[in-house]
Amino acid sequence: MVIIFKRVLKDFSLPMIYASALLCVIYALPQLKLKGAAELCFAFLLPLFAVYFNLKSFKRGAAAGFSVFAADLIFFALSGIHFSIVFSAVAAVVTVYGFKRLRFEYAAACVFLLSCTVSLALGTVYPYMYLILKEFTPFLAARGALFGAFNNFYSLFVSDSLSELVYHTSYSKAVLTESGIKSGVMNSLGSRDAAQLLAGKYFVNISLTAGAFAALYKKVGGRERTALISVCALALVFGDVRLLGLYLILYNPALYIAYLPAAFLSYLTASLLDLRIGFKENGSLIELFKYGEKWGYFIISAFVIGVLTYFLFRLVFSKFEINRGRYYPKSVRRILSALGGEDNIERIEKGVLYVRNPNLIDVLRLDCEIEQNRVTLFPDELGVLSDYFSV
Repeated sequence: MVIIFKRVLKDFSLPMIYASALLCVIYALPQLKLKGAAELCFAFLLPLFAVYFNLKSFKRGAAAGFSVFAADLIFFALSGIHFSIVFSAVAAVVTVYGFKRLRFEYAAACVFLLSCTVSLALGTVYPYMYLILKEFTPFLAARGALFGAFNNFYSLFVSDSLSELVYHTSYSKAVLTESGIKSGVMNSLGSRDAAQLLAGKYFVNISLTAGAFAALYKKVGGRERTALISVCALALVFGDVRLLGLYLILYNPALYIAYLPAAFLSYLTASLLDLRIGFKENGSLIELFKYGEKWGYFIISAFVIGVLTYFLFRLVFSKFEINRGRYYPKSVRRILSALGGEDNIERIEKGVLYVRNPNLIDVLRLDCEIEQNRVTLFPDELGVLSDYFSV
C-alpha cells in the first residue's frame, strides 16, 4: 500500500487545497450551504486524487471517488451522518490498493461493492452506538475541557454528531427578543460549562492553528505548503479544523497527539478566565469579532497558547520526527545522510539543491560541488531527491 509510506502528504495535498477552497465558498455563501457538504467533498476528492497521483489514471481516480461518494450517501441514509474525513482518507488508501492490483473493470466493481457493503454494515450498527454515546453525554457536558479535546478527536474520526448533541441539547435554549424567538448555542452563556465549550473553541480554531502554522511553514514546500496555508485559512476564517487535523496526522501522527492536550488547555483557559463568547456556526475569526468580549484577556491568552503550541510542535519534531510521514527508499536515505539529514535540505529549485548548513555535508560519501549553500550533484542523485524536495 504505497500511499501509506511514500509521499502520502503530497498525494493528499491537492484534494485538501480544492476542498478548502470549495468549503470557503460554501461557508461564505449561506444559500449554498448544505448539511454534510464538507464530508461529501472529502468522500469524493480524497479517493479520486489518491488513485490519480499513484496510478496516473483519471478514469480510475473518478471511479474510486464515485464509489466512496455513493457509499457515503448509503451510510447517510441509514445513520443520518456522513463518513468522517479520516474514514474517507482510509477509503482512499483501500481504493489505491484495489486499483493497483486489479484490472479497471474488476477493481471498479470490487471497490464499489466493498464500499457499499461497509457503509451498509456501519449504517446498521451506528444507531446503537449513538444510543450508547448518548448515555455519556451528561458526563462529558459537565466537563467542558475534557469534552472539547474529545470532541476534536471525535469529529475528525467519527462525525460532528457529538458536538451537536451537547451544544444543542445540553446547552441550547430559546430566548425572546423584539424580533421574535431565537434559539441556539450562542444564547446559552449563563452556564460556566457552556462558556467553557463555546469560548474555548475560539482558542482551538485561532491559537492552535496559528501555532501549528508557524511550526510547520518552513518544514514544507511546494504543494504541501499551499495545502497548509489553505487548511489553516479555512480553520481561522470559518472555524473548520478537520482538514488541519488530517494534515497533522499525515505529516506526523505525533503532532496530532500533541494537538489534543493543547485543545484541552484551550478549553480550560476559557473556563478559568470565564470568557463567554457565543457562536452560531463553528467559532470562527469572523464570529469572534462579532461576539467577542474581554479582549485583553483573550488576546494575551490566545498569544500564549499559540506560542506554547509552536514550541510543543517543535519538541515533537525533535523527539518524534518521522521523515514527514513518508517512507524514503534506501537510495534516498543514503543521499540524505551524506547531505547532513533531511532538516539540512532547504529546497531544490530549478535543478539546484540548496542546504541550510554546507558544513554538515560529508564530501567523502557524496561526490558533489559546494558553493556557499548551493550544492551540485550528479543528475541521477538530484533526480532522486527532486521527487521529495522540489518547490
